[in-house]
Order: sequence, then structure tokens, then C-alpha cells
Amino acid sequence: MAQKSKVLLVVDYANNYYELMKGATLLNGDSVKVEQTRWKYMHTEASSEGGTIVHLGQHVYPDEPWPWSSQKNNRTVKPDFCLIRNFPLDSHGDTFKSQVLALKFANLPCINNIDSIYLSMERAFQYAELLKVKKALGKEAFDLVPMYYFSNDKIKLSVPASPMDKQNETPYPRVVKIGSAHAGRGKLRAFNAGEMRDIEGVLALNNNYFTTEPFLNADFEYRIQKIGNHYRGFMRKSDHWMQNVGNLQFQDYPLTPQHKLWADECAKMMGGLDIMALDVIRTKEGKDVVIEINDTAIGIMYDHETEDLQHIKELVLHRMNEHFCPHLLSK
Repeated sequence: MAQKSKVLLVVDYANNYYELMKGATLLNGDSVKVEQTRWKYMHTEASSEGGTIVHLGQHVYPDEPWPWSSQKNNRTVKPDFCLIRNFPLDSHGDTFKSQVLALKFANLPCINNIDSIYLSMERAFQYAELLKVKKALGKEAFDLVPMYYFSNDKIKLSVPASPMDKQNETPYPRVVKIGSAHAGRGKLRAFNAGEMRDIEGVLALNNNYFTTEPFLNADFEYRIQKIGNHYRGFMRKSDHWMQNVGNLQFQDYPLTPQHKLWADECAKMMGGLDIMALDVIRTKEGKDVVIEINDTAIGIMYDHETEDLQHIKELVLHRMNEHFCPHLLSK
């Protein structure tokens, strides 16, 4: 009987999944064939009857193909499962939402689940989900940075005052975050109302929503990472006020049962997050304040890259076995 294969579509530019998944098989004996790409090289079509078909373009300079991989060729594939490790939105406003919707259209099984990837394209939605965790655990158990949202229609509607809810106005100094930019982009500081008016003058030139939150006097920032059932903590120290840019120093950070509780509760969001990380500020006053959640596109700490990629591999194979041959999984 000829061996069957399952096509694993991987959207990632940082790590070589051809090498990582080499020789991988499912419990039913099916081999796993990797097709790896970037969002910008994808054209996706989906049929209600036939599923998903993806055209993958040849990787061209400066995006060198992985050695001895299919990336040097144009090819058309019919994926059976998908691993998404790149954010489908970049800092210049290029959005690959149409690609995400195509994968959803055909209900392609995916890590993270495709609903969460779509919803996580909006930082405001992620924060709303974090508010649910805060409500469930309580403020003392899950201290979440307070935030104020603006739809950015103030100028054209001649709104007389901003914010309108003075009782919950963000104090100065404050951090302004624009839209769903990530990796430290789209963030500014305002120390007073005059600086805030200057920022609003620039914001009036685009239609992105923005949020404000109090500037926290950080001692350091740390991340609680969860890949499947594996947890990791690491600390970031920076010479920049944003803490995640500039001259960064990383070191392992010990996790407590409370940290794991936070990760477990947040991993239930949006249908479940198999890969996720929480960013937490330790203030100079000794408080731990959660500032944001990161979904499937989390960066991996270099010192633990090999181990964490193995955790991702094991997670992918487990989810594929659950989907294609659940009867063979041990009870």
C-alpha cells in the first residue's frame, strides 16, 4: 500500500520547517510534507466543495529560499493543515486579511486556530479578551494596565472634549498606541496635554484608532511564553522606554504557579491559543502589570530556540494526529 502524505503549510520566515519536520510521520503512518512560505508569496483560493488551494510564488532576493527546499520554485499545493508563525499585518499597512479569510472559508485546521489569528489582527480585540480574564480572576490576581480607546473621529465630528469620560481619563505621562502596530512601532509618549494635542494633530491624518494607557515606571519587562503544555519565562531589559526595542538584554525568568494560571486562562481566548505569550511590566514599585498578549507569531528566545522549535513540532504533530487519526491517540 502506497504511503500517503499530509501537506503542512507553514507561514514563517524565521525558521526552517523543512529541516525541523524532516522525516515526521503521523500515528497512522502518513508522512508530513512541508510547504513553507511568506504571506506575500501566497495566492489562495477556496471552494465550498474542494477546500483550499494555494499558489506559492518563488522566493526572490532578498528573501533567499531555504537550502534544498521547494521555495526556489513556483508551486500550487492543497494543504491539509496549517501552521502560522507570521503576523498577517505589517507596519506599512499591508494586510493579508484576505489570505486568512480564505483559510477560514475552507475551515482548514490551523495553529493557532484561524479565528484567533483573524481576531488578533486587532489589538483592541485582544485587550477586550484580557479584560474578561481580569474579570474572572479579579484585579488583585490579574493586574491589567488600564486603557482608554479612541475611534479617531474627533476632528471630523467636531467632538468638543477628549476624553469625554473624565473620571477614567488616562493620567500623564501616558503612552499612545496607534492601531494594531507591533514590535514597538506606533507607540509614543505624551507628558502633558500640549504634547497630546500635537500627537492628535498627526493622528488626524489617518483613520487608525488609538489607545492611551499610563506610562509605567518599569524596572524591567518579562514574558510568559506558552507553547502547547510547555511554559517559559524570560526577562527583557532595555535602555529604551519601550522595553522591547533598543539595546536588549535577555535572561531566563522563573515562573510561579500564578504566572502559569495567567497563561492558562489567556490560552482559552478566542477558541484557544496553542502558542501565546503575555508581556508583563515589573514596576520600580514592585507591581506586576500585564500590558499585552501575543498570539501565534511570538518571537523565540535565541538561547532556547532549538528546544522551543521542538515543542512547536510536537504540538503540530499532536494537533494533526487529533485531526486525522484521533482513534490512535492514547486515552
